[in-house]
Amino acid sequence: MEEKDNLNQKEKKVYEIGYILDPDLSGKDLLSAFELLKKIIEEKLKGSILETQKPKRINLAYSIQKKEKGYFGYFVFETIPQEIIELKDHLKYQKPILRYILIKRDRRELERKETFYVKKTRKEKLDEGKLEKRLEEIIPEK
Repeated sequence: MEEKDNLNQKEKKVYEIGYILDPDLSGKDLLSAFELLKKIIEEKLKGSILETQKPKRINLAYSIQKKEKGYFGYFVFETIPQEIIELKDHLKYQKPILRYILIKRDRRELERKETFYVKKTRKEKLDEGKLEKRLEEIIPEK
């Protein structure tokens, strides 16, 4: 069983879907559209979400369906390539989605990004004792 899971893991590819949602959506409807996309990825495509950005209102470079604004967000996820073929069918009739783009991501690029983030956050940690000592050296007491 474990060998089968490992084989499945090797078959999985990393994808990113960027989307623009209708700007006329209200708070609840916007959240519903976001959850709908999440559900399609997790249930229909049998994918696992690695990274996400919730939709933010933006000005569009050109109008889409006579709309000058939209909500832009993205998901980075992994799934087996055979499931991606079905994505267009799942999104075709979803009214809140004005546009979407799907790209294949390099797993190594994603791992490098995570490593960079971890290294960066480690460097930013300060030792309060050393900081206090240094401040005492710099600022003379009266």
